[in-house]
Amino acid sequence: MTALGAIPLSTAVYTKAEVDAAIAAAIAAEVAGGWAVFSGSKSIADGYNFDDKVTFTSGKSGWWTSGGDASRLVIPVAGNYVVSIKAYLETNADGDWGIQVKRNGSINDAQEKFANRGNFYPAKVMCFLNDFAANDYIEVFYGQKTGGTRAVTYTALTVQRLAAIF
Repeated sequence: MTALGAIPLSTAVYTKAEVDAAIAAAIAAEVAGGWAVFSGSKSIADGYNFDDKVTFTSGKSGWWTSGGDASRLVIPVAGNYVVSIKAYLETNADGDWGIQVKRNGSINDAQEKFANRGNFYPAKVMCFLNDFAANDYIEVFYGQKTGGTRAVTYTALTVQRLAAIF
């Protein structure tokens, strides 16, 4: 027997193995994820201008490339995605910080401002859901108001496509 959708279920009889294989194939086709990572030291100028864009240093092939614009994570297939950003700031980076995620260079999909206080190595995680078209791209920008130039030492951007269950 072939595709489960070809015959109304009320008239079709499928084995458990056929159903399991069809579900596994549907999940494999629907769920996809990409990632890009920046590791180093990115200086962020004082001010909430959000014009300090992260250029990633590695990523998943097909989603990110070191050639061209390495600041972009490109969505290959349209759909709903969970987007997650994890950032590490320099030690003693007291002050107000912000992360902004832009789609296609201009659409502000998410922005969060947060206060960083304390004498430690601060980290920030931000997640959101969004609907993307094929070939949309995502970029991460930083802003901060600490009274001087500070650094971001690590940024991980991940996206995971949500599978349609029904």
